[in-house]
Amino acid sequence: MRRYRADPSLGYKESTKDIGFLVPDAKEHKRLLEFLKRAGYSEVTSYGWKRAGEGIVFDLYPGQQVYSTMLLTSPLDRGGNKKIRVWKKIYLGVLNPIDLIISKMFRGTDVDVKDCLTLLHNEKVDLKKLEARYRETAKYEVSEERVLGNLDLLLRPLR
Repeated sequence: MRRYRADPSLGYKESTKDIGFLVPDAKEHKRLLEFLKRAGYSEVTSYGWKRAGEGIVFDLYPGQQVYSTMLLTSPLDRGGNKKIRVWKKIYLGVLNPIDLIISKMFRGTDVDVKDCLTLLHNEKVDLKKLEARYRETAKYEVSEERVLGNLDLLLRPLR
C-alpha cells in the first residue's frame, strides 16, 4: 500500500492510509467529484474515492461536515483553517486544531485519540476553548452522550 508521508519536522505521525478533505463550497465539491471520475477514481465509501490499484482512499466531505460531524462554522471563516499551500486554482489548508480534534474525537477510535494527543502535544490549544466548543458541537449530535465520553477519554491523560 502506498503511504503518504507527513513532514517529520511538524512532529506528527509519518504516514496515513487515507486522507480526508473538506470541500466547503458545494459547487467546488461537485466539480472535484466530476474531475475524479474522469481521472479514473471511483466511489468506494459514502465519502471515499480511490483509483484501482492504489491503496490510498481520499475522503471528500462537503460543506462543514466531516464524516458525520457537522462543524459549527465554515473552515473558510477567519481562523477556521491554516494555509498549507496554494496553487493556481487550489487552496490547501488544514482545519484549525480544535475543529480537527472535534472531527476525530466524535468518531473516537484508538487511532483518533492518539492522533489528537499528538496534535495537542505539538500545537498550542486552549483546553478550555476546546472543551467549550466540543460541548457546544455535541449538542447537535444524535449520540451526544457517547461523544462527550470521548472528550473525557481525551482530556483524562492531560489533567
